[in-house]
Amino acid sequence: MAQHRAIIDVLSASGVDVVQINPSPNLPYQFNVRDTAFVIDDELFLGKLTPTVRWGEPEALVSGLGVDTQYQKVDLRLEGGDIMLAPHRIFVGRSERTDPQASDFLATKLGKRRLVEIVTLEKHALHLDIALNLIAPGLGLIHRNSISGDLPQALREIEWIDINDSEFEQQATNVLVIKPGLVIIDERHRRILETLSRKGVAGIAVRMDEITKVGGGVRCMTLPLSRSDSDY
Repeated sequence: MAQHRAIIDVLSASGVDVVQINPSPNLPYQFNVRDTAFVIDDELFLGKLTPTVRWGEPEALVSGLGVDTQYQKVDLRLEGGDIMLAPHRIFVGRSERTDPQASDFLATKLGKRRLVEIVTLEKHALHLDIALNLIAPGLGLIHRNSISGDLPQALREIEWIDINDSEFEQQATNVLVIKPGLVIIDERHRRILETLSRKGVAGIAVRMDEITKVGGGVRCMTLPLSRSDSDY
């Protein structure tokens, strides 16, 4: 809880308008709110969560945001950790938590607004955002052992900072981009922080050794609802 509060303080100090919803005592993984939903452009999508203990989270999210919340319900297993936005594209992780038909649904729903591309993950990678993360235009973090097969061409053109296995176990790719050039990152990942700094990306280091014990990182525990720059 102390680490959670500290991260909220960092977000607020960085100019983020933080909306908190009331925790539900029967939803122990509710703090990983990114899995529950995702926003593409100006639309909020609610997907189905795989673990039965998490089935009540989408309803709790909508209730917490207010009765006027507009959303699209996805009648498929589709978790927000498998959604990664880029300019004019959306990358969908093909994982154990997201149905293969999810990419077709999004392609139909979005039409020509964004090209939907698939990234196939190895079974040990729960979501796309623990396998890779886009940090800034042309720059990203990746754990290559979590990727099955080739990346889409657009991702092969990215300059990647490789994450090793021990860093992967500590959710090293799961950083939060506040804006291009500024991220929140686990303080344990000094090597990555220093590498990002050399690439022109500043990092705000936060303590997350307790939060990551149950999976996920700062990206998982946040759900951007509105951004001034919708590409990130």
